[in-house]
Amino acid sequence: RPRAVAVAAALAVLVGLGAACGSDDGPVVAWPPPAGAGAPPGRLLGARPVDGPTDVPGARAWDVAYALTDVDGQPAAATGLLVVPPGAAPAGGWPLVVWAHPTRGSADRCAPSRDGPGAIPDLPLLLAEGWAVAAPDYEGLGAPGPHPYLVGASGAESLLRAAQAAPEVEGAGVEAAGPVALLGFSQGGHAAAFAAEQAPRRAPELDLRGVAVAAPVADVAAFVARAEGLADQVGVAVTVVGAYAATYDDVDPAAVLAPPVVADLPALEEGCIGEVVERFTGPPSDLLVGPADDDPALAARLAQNRTGDAPVAVPALVVQGTADDLVTPDVTAGLVERWCDRGVAVAHVLRPGAGHGVPLADVAVPWLRERFAGVPAPAGCTTREVPVPG
Repeated sequence: RPRAVAVAAALAVLVGLGAACGSDDGPVVAWPPPAGAGAPPGRLLGARPVDGPTDVPGARAWDVAYALTDVDGQPAAATGLLVVPPGAAPAGGWPLVVWAHPTRGSADRCAPSRDGPGAIPDLPLLLAEGWAVAAPDYEGLGAPGPHPYLVGASGAESLLRAAQAAPEVEGAGVEAAGPVALLGFSQGGHAAAFAAEQAPRRAPELDLRGVAVAAPVADVAAFVARAEGLADQVGVAVTVVGAYAATYDDVDPAAVLAPPVVADLPALEEGCIGEVVERFTGPPSDLLVGPADDDPALAARLAQNRTGDAPVAVPALVVQGTADDLVTPDVTAGLVERWCDRGVAVAHVLRPGAGHGVPLADVAVPWLRERFAGVPAPAGCTTREVPVPG
């Protein structure tokens, strides 16, 4: 199954990181600390120092655990990383970038924090700008419970609560009133978009300055429909259907998945994305009984999790490779159009010839720098091509 493995690797591209799974070594006993009923969302539950990035001398990093509200409305714990630059924080604290990672899988061992600070792409560049970086694992990754893959409310909750918890890490130099920006790729682009849309309701006290996304899974229905027709990507469709069935009581996986696949859905919580895609590779007719959009309940839930159907109160940067065959340019253009129709200031950057692992830092860092400096983003929407560096 060489092509299946290649597709899985592309899905799990981490902009130079290249790992689809975390370490097999689990966390220490009692990590993360449980979120008791009295812990409000965004409350820090624990922080423990970890080895900082070796290529950024003096940088400091922590494993963090924080409270959130899960998709069932119950208190839950989530994990992630916080990394801060060397030296003393400036007056007002370090500006905070919340990094939203791409698809890793649903098993706890796939949580990026298991890999340490090296799991954060372009971390040295972000630290060099004088920015702290919070990197949440997302609900159900590295902590008890299932991972609600591509469920927008869950992604938004994970990112916004991580931003609220970061100032509580003692000695980190992040202030509650400091500026915050969201940065996400692929699945993380979906999460960051939802976080930007829901921030005024979920975390109105955050000084959110902007949201930057690359190759975002903006339309989950389109993402699933494309995967359903390809033997080496149908595992992606299985992953979404399984996650939605675990999240929503009205979604019956048997309406889409063949009986042997339904019986094997627990494998989603046991493997990282490369393993899952390889496991469910085969003729779509053998794995599926019908398309997801033929099932009214699932179709409604997929539509509910499309990004761009709500306004965003901050500027947005959207980066897309023109040769991306996992999140196609037309899907990303749809997100841009929906946000533009709602009055969002959008800078849409196309990268000719780039695939799903589209380079991001060379355009995102200058854009974020201006947002943190308080430079107003140009009103309206623009689209421009920027060649890939080198």
